[in-house]
Amino acid sequence: MISTPEHTGLPGNSINVVEADQVAASGKSRRWSTSTVKIIIGTLMIALVTAPVLVSFFWLPFDPNATEFSALLVPPGWGEHLLGTDHLGRDVLSRLMAGGRVSLSVAVLAVIMTNSLGTVLGLLAAYFGRWLDWGLTLLAEIQLALPSILIILVFLALIGPSVLTLALVIGLSDWVIYARMMRSRAIVEGEREYVTAARALGASNTRIISRHVLPNVLPTLIVLTTVLFGSVILLESSLSYLGLGVQRPNPSWGRMVSDGRDYIVTGWWISLAPALSIGIIVLGATILGDGLRQRWKME
Repeated sequence: MISTPEHTGLPGNSINVVEADQVAASGKSRRWSTSTVKIIIGTLMIALVTAPVLVSFFWLPFDPNATEFSALLVPPGWGEHLLGTDHLGRDVLSRLMAGGRVSLSVAVLAVIMTNSLGTVLGLLAAYFGRWLDWGLTLLAEIQLALPSILIILVFLALIGPSVLTLALVIGLSDWVIYARMMRSRAIVEGEREYVTAARALGASNTRIISRHVLPNVLPTLIVLTTVLFGSVILLESSLSYLGLGVQRPNPSWGRMVSDGRDYIVTGWWISLAPALSIGIIVLGATILGDGLRQRWKME
């Protein structure tokens, strides 16, 4: 005979509560384990690419722009050129490290600009509303109606390509994502009890935003930052590939991929090294962002 709560003398609700707690704890443990693995993998992938770039600020194997016509298209592993040379005899490893400085500098500056501008405007629109909120919404809708690449091309044509220019135009093209997300999150947080209590105690909007709302929207902000970082790397590489990024002789990952396209058979390593660097860091940023999202969702 199958035992029931009446036969065992235990209340059925107690059994259900225990089982529910066990299932919740098991799911939480699995999510914690999965998110930890993703965070570690994503961090290691990003570190794998960024570590040589950081070293390049202090040391490079060769001058990245120095040509050596006696060593044209040397394959990887031959002689003193670890990753080979390109069609002009320039060391691929040195150009990869130096090019990473350009690509990562643009990405970091653009993310900082986008993050700061979008977060400040989003929070201000949520808490000092009406005309500011209406103006921000209208401006965001106008910008979203225009292709981002069109805005970037117009600015680059007017100002000219450089690291600061690329960071500026990319940052101005992506701030809407942050602003709209921060605005919606700030409105939701503004309806919480702790904000109501802070207002009842006489706290100003500035104090509420800086001490209460902003810390609670930071997880969303960090996840957005990791995703945006990868997309900015791709965008900068695409512009450099098309010749709209930092100009020659300065290397960048997108420019290196473009330089190697005519030698894809005889010098495949010219494009492969920067393409792998772009793919690894973008994938690493995506995995890291997904792991952080799972971690904070769990909590």
